[in-house]
Amino acid sequence: MEKYISARALGTGRSAIREILKLTARPDVISFAGGLPDAETFPRDELAKIAADEIKNDYKNVLQYGLTEGSHMLRNAIVDWRPYGLELGIERILITTASQQGLDLLCKAFIDPGDVVFCGLPTYLGAIQTFTLFQADKIGIPLQDDGMDLDVLEGRIAEEQAVGKRLKAIYIIPEFQNPAGITMSLEKRERLLRIAEDADLLIWEDDPYSKLRFTGEPLPPIKTLDRDGRVILLATFSKLLSAGLRLAFMV
Repeated sequence: MEKYISARALGTGRSAIREILKLTARPDVISFAGGLPDAETFPRDELAKIAADEIKNDYKNVLQYGLTEGSHMLRNAIVDWRPYGLELGIERILITTASQQGLDLLCKAFIDPGDVVFCGLPTYLGAIQTFTLFQADKIGIPLQDDGMDLDVLEGRIAEEQAVGKRLKAIYIIPEFQNPAGITMSLEKRERLLRIAEDADLLIWEDDPYSKLRFTGEPLPPIKTLDRDGRVILLATFSKLLSAGLRLAFMV
């Protein structure tokens, strides 16, 4: 069977997330390796009522094929919510099957084999796996207490430009970074955006965690500082509502 498998698939290796989830399924394991919310926080009674009402009363919509970009009702709800204070039109919002599908779509749309993606060192396992699947050249940038080391980033950008590499994007988790837990300072968020502008790079901002803050003042997402549309924001309800719904959106 292996002779039929694509070179891209053969190069991905085993999924670290899949191996983690195998362990978390064991009743005797409390795992800190994956970002699993406490199941007791899931609003199961409310979700059960909503699901029953929707299937019974709006079955022609909820059980039928829908718009690729996501339902008008949900996207309009996100517009009204004004996440992060962003003034959004519905045409700027794409509903995804969690942020993981968002990463997959970004790579499908922007990455050719050998393109460079800069990311934290360390960074989210699922992102690494997706970048590897699409044969991106991943360059890890060390983290400091206030976020990515931007001096190192600027140096690596210059090095890759000098040898003619195609530089595409910076992948960043600025809030409670996975797995380091670091939050990027406002000063570094602003500087990162300037670096991306100077090098003409996209920024893929992944935000699963900012709404889980318990102390301190919230910082603006990089997307709110974006002046020319180079930042694509991934936001998920997996940690806020239910992980199994696999519900997220891209801006």
